[in-house]
Amino acid sequence: MGRNRVPAASPRKRQPPEKRTGATRSGQGAPAKPAALVWADQAWEDYLWFSQNKPALHKRINRLIEEIQQTPYTGIGKPEPLKHELAGYWSRRVDDEHRLVYQVKGSQVLIAQCRFHYKKT
Repeated sequence: MGRNRVPAASPRKRQPPEKRTGATRSGQGAPAKPAALVWADQAWEDYLWFSQNKPALHKRINRLIEEIQQTPYTGIGKPEPLKHELAGYWSRRVDDEHRLVYQVKGSQVLIAQCRFHYKKT
């Protein structure tokens, strides 16, 4: 009579998850390679302007770019997809006045703008 029954489940303590140390989903064990940067001419001029005139914001832009290369759509600077004429581009806040506008294409990040608010490209 008891041979065809499913055994009663016995409560078990759940094991803690394994710790990960920079491993990727592919299991290679190395962090993802940063994306290559491609600068629009005006964006590069703006970047150089920040380096000479606003060093604190220049440092912030560098930090945003590092983040974009690792995780293009999440992270610091409140990343948001742009709409209308700039559909396909994303933006991150440098400060209240300036935005870093970029587009990810394959293994490249195109920096379209890093000074002022959005301009049509």
